[in-house]
Amino acid sequence: MFLLPLLQIDLIIDLGAGTFQAGTLRKASSGNTIEAILNSQSKRFSPTLVAYDGDQFYVGEYAQNYQKKNPGPIFKNFASSPTKNITEFVADINSTEIQDIKKFQSVLLISALMNHITKNMIKSNGEQVDITIIHPPSFSVNELQSFKKSIEQLSNTKLVLTIPTPNAVVVSHLSNRMNTFKKPQQFVVVDVGAKTTSVSIIDAVKNKNITLTKLIFNKDLQFGGEDLNDCILREFVAPKITNFDFSDIKLLNRALEGVEKAKVALSGLQQVSLHIDSVESNQDFQMLITRDQLNVCAKKLWNDSSIQAFSDVAFHLNQEDSTFLFYGGSSRVPHIQTLFEQFFSSQILKTVNLDEGAIFGGGLIAAGNAVGFKVSNKFISKDQTRPIVKANDEDLFILNAGMKVGFESPFSINNDSTFSIIEDSFSVNHVNETFNYETDESGERKKKAQQLYNSDKINYTRVGSTPEYFTTTNFSAQNDQNEEFFKYNCAYSVAKFNTQQILKKYESKKSSQNGMGGIKIQRLPEIKQEAASYSENIKKFFNVLQDFQQGKLNNSLEIKMVYNFSTDSASTPEMTYAAIQVIDKDILVTKTAKNNPIAVQEFPLDFQCKMVHNPLYQVEDYVYAESYNLVWDSNEIQGKRKQFDDQINLIEDILINADEFLEKYPSSNETSGNFLLYKDEADFLRVAVEDARYFMSHLHILATCTSIKCLDERLKDLSAILKRVSELQTNISKHINTSECRPQTEIDFTTALEKLRADITSVDEFKAGEQFSKFNQAIADCEMIKAQDMDKESVKKGKKDKKSKKNKKEAEPIQTSSNEVDWFRNLFTYQSDKDSQSQISTRTHEFHTKSMVKKIKKAGNDCGFLNGTYSKMQKKYDEGLKTVKKQEEFQTKFQQELSLRPSTDCKTIQDRSKSMQKEGEDISQAVKAMKQEIDRSRVANVLPSLLTQALDYERQYGILTSLPIHITAGNDADVVQGLKDLGIGASEAAVKGLRESPLLAKLGSVEINQIDKLVEELKDSLKATSVNDEL
Repeated sequence: MFLLPLLQIDLIIDLGAGTFQAGTLRKASSGNTIEAILNSQSKRFSPTLVAYDGDQFYVGEYAQNYQKKNPGPIFKNFASSPTKNITEFVADINSTEIQDIKKFQSVLLISALMNHITKNMIKSNGEQVDITIIHPPSFSVNELQSFKKSIEQLSNTKLVLTIPTPNAVVVSHLSNRMNTFKKPQQFVVVDVGAKTTSVSIIDAVKNKNITLTKLIFNKDLQFGGEDLNDCILREFVAPKITNFDFSDIKLLNRALEGVEKAKVALSGLQQVSLHIDSVESNQDFQMLITRDQLNVCAKKLWNDSSIQAFSDVAFHLNQEDSTFLFYGGSSRVPHIQTLFEQFFSSQILKTVNLDEGAIFGGGLIAAGNAVGFKVSNKFISKDQTRPIVKANDEDLFILNAGMKVGFESPFSINNDSTFSIIEDSFSVNHVNETFNYETDESGERKKKAQQLYNSDKINYTRVGSTPEYFTTTNFSAQNDQNEEFFKYNCAYSVAKFNTQQILKKYESKKSSQNGMGGIKIQRLPEIKQEAASYSENIKKFFNVLQDFQQGKLNNSLEIKMVYNFSTDSASTPEMTYAAIQVIDKDILVTKTAKNNPIAVQEFPLDFQCKMVHNPLYQVEDYVYAESYNLVWDSNEIQGKRKQFDDQINLIEDILINADEFLEKYPSSNETSGNFLLYKDEADFLRVAVEDARYFMSHLHILATCTSIKCLDERLKDLSAILKRVSELQTNISKHINTSECRPQTEIDFTTALEKLRADITSVDEFKAGEQFSKFNQAIADCEMIKAQDMDKESVKKGKKDKKSKKNKKEAEPIQTSSNEVDWFRNLFTYQSDKDSQSQISTRTHEFHTKSMVKKIKKAGNDCGFLNGTYSKMQKKYDEGLKTVKKQEEFQTKFQQELSLRPSTDCKTIQDRSKSMQKEGEDISQAVKAMKQEIDRSRVANVLPSLLTQALDYERQYGILTSLPIHITAGNDADVVQGLKDLGIGASEAAVKGLRESPLLAKLGSVEINQIDKLVEELKDSLKATSVNDEL
């Protein structure tokens, strides 16, 4: 079964050069699919910064805070270049903290960034984290693969989707306009970010509820909002500050932070106050800056000359259906907006949130690809601006995860290759009989069966080539400057006939009954057919190769190589299939070509591929592993430091509380008695507090820990101090709390104990009552019934009788067993002795029926329920007596404590009170159940009723057996009286008809089990006779 993880997080990361934003998918069928993750400062965005102090990484706002005290080991603008060395992105390359990691590439910083997002921002704790990254459109597959490998070093984390930023922006724009989005549209996204200015073209097409956005063009200028800030600082701010030192990284960072805030404000105002902290002699700096000054710098960067880099855009535009969109924080600058609108001669819309539009659009794309999300509109993102690989003039573009793509190229044969036809064969072992070995103790059958395995040789034809690989294809991936990222070279040979695969295909599983498996002889013709088909096809292939090599190929035939690649947007390609395709152009142009199997023939190839990376863009696998190890160590250091800080905070709280505590509860000079605080306890507490205060006073002179060992030693010292102070405070607080809560707790305990005694007394009262005497009588009857030892077989027999007669209207006479006769003799004698009014004869016990037997057995079952209910009540009663005694002893103990300081805490007493309450309730419930069972039970009435029924049968039997004598003798008056005693009214005239009735013979031989039936027949017969007489 495909199991979704118990907990899964779908994480979306909008990765910018200056800032990043993270969010998680929420399962909403409409509206915003992103649940934004706030950083520790409750902001949606975090700076794309990483700091390293020699032991621990700090990311985002934590790196920003670290930068204020130590700006040297700060890394920025690394996200777009994961394969470059980290020293290209550090503020101070000579920082002591980074010397041990200078050899690393930027994947180390990416690992730290992703670790921070997954562990600290979304706080994953073993859940599967599926990540979608929204990235600048200029990212190459090598760079994306570096992200993928960095991410997947983290446990339970994988990169599932990558989305170019403009694609996400367009989806965000379209998401609110799906009702009006009917025909294909083209979008131009102008994105002014922190480090780049990017123009991208997106084609969007909708098919039912699926919308495809395809990036078809992208061009970047390598400057952005940060360059604008730098210009403002140099042109208008630094000259106003005496001896502004650009090498002072702390000052530079504070100044740029002030400029950034002023720039944002100038997007809506004509002038603002620019503020910089601690500039000259620790004095803050402040000045007015205007929009005109902002525009001066903006024009230096974005002008008619620089913007000409985007002139290529016009070649890809469809002016009728093109929509222009702004994105990026710096696109708010009025000069930039005006310049681009004039350049494109079009209004550029600001319909998308300039800061967060990408992550919302990316969330919609990710929701359509994630498991468990229902979306009304599915969005798909593709990047077709640069190929993953190219071969000759054919390009293979980036795909979505899990997709495959076909690829074609011209066909050629290496000059030194030769081909030959080779006849070959392989053996097939098969069996045509099986045996069952279950009774094959001697092993003879198995031995015989093994002798039935036969072997057949199957011939086939194959093509041999010298050398083995007769053609090659060289693929490559390049950047915009035609610089290679990697080469992907593949060599091809004639596909072999895979005999092992064929044998496996036709092999039967080994039988558990007969122990035999293998290939059955019935499958042999199919294997031969496969070999023959391969041989026929390979001969055609040989002829094609020969004709092509000798230049004799028919002009109507076209031959080329076809391939399949499996890849995703963040992985280098991998070939999954290769073949030579022969196309008959004459057949292809005819109407029947579609159904003609020889119009296009495909001959599969075996292949072997090798990838060679450009060292400038390669990250070795060990670098990812080492980067992850450094991040792992950082996590451990971070955890220990947090523990240390938490314990310092605890000590500070304890010191404050200890002083208040001693002031509120001054100690006595006593060491025993009922006092809240003894002298020795107060003295111990004071000493422990002084130790803690001493440690805190010297904390600032301790050197910073740079190892796990140092942190563990510090934590050990802190734990010892905390333990001493905490234990003393806990014990004293316990004394105080106990003294305050004991009075009411003791009252509640006494109440619960008295209630339990009352519940036990209620059992005694119940046992002395009339209802319980019924139980005793019923138990005596039960003992008598039990003594009869009614066997289970008779119960089964009764069930079978009931089933066999289920559809019969009249019951057959029952043959009673000697056991049953003995049961009723004993039971009726027992009941007659109890009831002096019941007089039984020597035959009364014979007058029982099957239904009477069933009633006795049901009564026996009731006896079990009755006994079980009583046993449960008695058990609760006995347990209650023990509890009362135990709790009385406990009560005596804690009452004696009143002369000393109480040591038994309130919770212990409260728990015992609750336990007694529960026991009392259980006793009450048991008594109630006992009373209900006595009222429900039929045991007390079953023997008297059965004896009465048997005596009545005996009386009726006597009357019925005397009737034939009176009828034959003509004593009609005696017959009438006898019938009257049976409850049958009849005249003397009516009874005369009995002399000729078939009933007379039945009356002469009455069976006990037919008495009820015979009485009913007499009633019916006499009633019919009376009607006839009246007529």
